[in-house]
This record gives sequence, structure tokens and C-alpha cells, in this order.
Amino acid sequence: MTRPQGFMDLCTFRKSLRLTHDLKVKEIWLHNWGEPLLHPKLTKFIRYGSRNFKVGFATNGTLLTFDKIREFKQNGLTYLDISLNMESQKFNLIHLVSMYQIANEIGLDCRFRTVVNNNAEYNYLNSMFKSFKIRWQRQMIRNNKEVRNSPCEAKKKVMIILWDGV
Repeated sequence: MTRPQGFMDLCTFRKSLRLTHDLKVKEIWLHNWGEPLLHPKLTKFIRYGSRNFKVGFATNGTLLTFDKIREFKQNGLTYLDISLNMESQKFNLIHLVSMYQIANEIGLDCRFRTVVNNNAEYNYLNSMFKSFKIRWQRQMIRNNKEVRNSPCEAKKKVMIILWDGV
């Protein structure tokens, strides 16, 4: 299935917030099949959403900067998950760990999440992060009989509203 691509507009976001509030949802996540840092109004969405909800998003972290993290925190961001893609980010780990540390230092609840392809990648990640106090939101090995999960805080009841309101 091919869907059109785009960014959610503020009107659709406000309608989504009203619907979500009516359903007594307590937190919202501003991502789904795309990189939230590319949205030109992400900070505004965080500010609007944080009036009634805890707000979070997951990012690959490539576009994160100290100034962005501080701006998001000042506008009400509660959670920041940094997704690690082992294939594309092996050489970006120093930047991601720096952003993780900065986010936690200023009071954001920041965690890493990843799905690794095998035990070698799992061991590689653990060796890279052994000197840091890293909190994992989710870590899982696929394509092996053995699957390891750290505690996942994801809720079972999820409502996804796509950029176009669908």
C-alpha cells in the first residue's frame, strides 16, 4: 500500500488532541513512520500537546542538537526516545550518546530503543555503552531463536492518527 506523504497541519493536530483528550489518554507520541525532527512545527505541537498530556517522540537522533533538546524541554516535552538503527548508525553513536546525556541532564526522560539483528550486534551495543548509564526503552534481537527484551513501557491500547488525520 502506498500512502501520500506530508506533515500534519495545526488544525488536524488540534482536532486530534481534542479526540485524544475525550478518550482520557494521558500521553501522546509525535511520531509514526517518519522522522519527527523534519516537521517544521514540531516545537509548536509539543507546546500545544503539553497543555493536557505528557508528550514524547522517537527520533533517529541525527538532527538533534543541544539547542533543539533545550527548546523541546522548555516547550513541554516529557519523553525523548532515540532509535538506533545498527546498519546506518554505527558511526553516529558518539553524537547520539552526547544528545542522550544532555537530554537527561536537563531533565528529559531520554532512552534508547533498538532492534538488533543478531547476538553480535547486541554484544556490540553493550560494549559501546558499558561506560555509560544507558536506559533502554526497548532492545530486542530478531532473526534468532533467542529474543531479549528489556522492560517495555509501551501501552497495549494505542491510537495512531496519521499526518492527514486518518
